[in-house]
Amino acid sequence: MSEPARRGESPILSVIIPTRERSAYLNHCVRSALAVPSEDIEVIVSDNASNDDTRAVVDGFDDKRLVYANPGVRIPMYDNFEFALGKSRGRYLTFIGDDDAVLPAGILRLIDLLCRESPEVVNWPLPGYVWPGAANGVEGLLTLKPTHIQGGKSIIDSRHLLDTLAQGSNASYRFGGARIYHGCVARHVVDDIIARTGSYFFVPWPDVGGSIVNLFVTRNITVLGEPCTLAGESPASSGRSLRFQEKQRAEQTNPFAQFIHENQERSHAVSVDARIRPISALTFLTLLETIRRMGAEQNLHVNVQAWLTMMESELAAMPEPARTEQADIVDSGLQVFRLPGVDRAWSRKRKSKRARVHSPVRSHRLLPNRICIVSRPGLCGNVFQAAQLADRILSTKTVEKPKGRIALAAAWVGALVRARQLLSRRSLRESPSSRFLRETAGLE
Repeated sequence: MSEPARRGESPILSVIIPTRERSAYLNHCVRSALAVPSEDIEVIVSDNASNDDTRAVVDGFDDKRLVYANPGVRIPMYDNFEFALGKSRGRYLTFIGDDDAVLPAGILRLIDLLCRESPEVVNWPLPGYVWPGAANGVEGLLTLKPTHIQGGKSIIDSRHLLDTLAQGSNASYRFGGARIYHGCVARHVVDDIIARTGSYFFVPWPDVGGSIVNLFVTRNITVLGEPCTLAGESPASSGRSLRFQEKQRAEQTNPFAQFIHENQERSHAVSVDARIRPISALTFLTLLETIRRMGAEQNLHVNVQAWLTMMESELAAMPEPARTEQADIVDSGLQVFRLPGVDRAWSRKRKSKRARVHSPVRSHRLLPNRICIVSRPGLCGNVFQAAQLADRILSTKTVEKPKGRIALAAAWVGALVRARQLLSRRSLRESPSSRFLRETAGLE
């Protein structure tokens, strides 16, 4: 285990939580971060001029590792991310949403890795939690998969990922990028990007922009076989509002509508339109903008036709009038980079298959391919409880990667057994001891 940072020294890891008027979710997110039994972290809450009790929620925690920051005025989301970045002191940085959580045992393993190997970027598989009310008929749902328990680590060449992305072979910035949002990036990587472009976040979607720009300045990415954070989806999530925008078009409090309004006010500062909804289009235009800002036009070949085909296929699957509206927005974005517009012969288009990550265990006929835990009183009712439960189910007390299909299947069986044992108990301890977490992380 790493030695704790001395007083006055920079912490090893900054956990940064941008937020705005979602104090009910923020409370549980911060609780999960402060449950990490280590002095090597700091937790930054960047409050984007909220009008609710966000400040009171943060003040309610008595922990010197917690830092509150507020720009004083309402700013676009990516500006709040940049503001929060400037308030952090950690040697490594990770961003999560205010309805997400960290897995305490996972963060302990991450800190140990950062101290031993000094990687440039660390990514990990991401389990999901649906908050009560975020989906019809679901009170709360934690989902775990075999890909979350493979253990060990692997090294991926950043340039290979960048070339694959440029060729349009992978339209997923999550699987084909180097994440700082639900990922971890070294401070010197961020500083290098800022020195070249003037800012780290320069497109409306900080998660997409960060995943792509890191590929330009890093050599490789360390990918862990177990998660360190948990992705939450709440009724107030911007991503959920984007997916259901047609149903919420008239709602002024729709988070996605607010996101659009604030970015349009700064339309002169960004060349990528925040209204773009197709994932392939926003990923492609973010890639082009990153190439322009990094001055990499001569060093990277982009397969424009492959990207156009993906965008046309995704647009063809959308209903009218959203399809035509989005095609117009995408065409405007392409014109900025002097590229042809999309082909609108929708009847000839077929929806392309989304990229999937396959687990060696997933095809095993005798094993379920996921663990789904629905909330009940005292269990999975919020993201903090879900993170505690996920930590206990997924942690194996070993950092070695299981070798072979049988070993992977055995690890998944172990998770299934632990889940059944935990769910059969009448109650779960709310806060595991520090020793329990260190043993769970395989560090004692």
